[in-house]
Amino acid sequence: MKEELCKAFCQDLEVVKVPAGLAVGTGFQKSDGDHIGFYIVGPDAAGHYRVQDDGATVPWLEACGVDLDLESGAPELRQMPAEYGVSLDAETFEITSEPMARSAVPKAGLRLVAALLRLQDSDLMTHEPAGSKSGAESKRGLQKAG
Repeated sequence: MKEELCKAFCQDLEVVKVPAGLAVGTGFQKSDGDHIGFYIVGPDAAGHYRVQDDGATVPWLEACGVDLDLESGAPELRQMPAEYGVSLDAETFEITSEPMARSAVPKAGLRLVAALLRLQDSDLMTHEPAGSKSGAESKRGLQKAG
């Protein structure tokens, strides 16, 4: 069974060399259908690596209506990445790890993907139910505008 599970988890895994290190594509998808991927950056001068997203996750969430403002936005969404050993770089919007030894990269990559899945699921928690009054009003407003 372990071999079948490994095959299922890894069959869509793609690893491509890029100037900064490696680009990793996974079989996991966001709600918009795009695959979740990340970068392994390094090694740096000290021989350490980092795992990080492409910097598009936070802007995508904000475009979906999730309030991630570093001062007033949903604190649980800003704190959640720390549970996975990553943090948000407020300047680049990248979700990134601290530098680590090469041997720690695979598990850090899995934790980053889990964090990205949880963050993208927060988009689902911010939308009004389909039959809600404000949702209906928004729909009418879009119909009038279009």
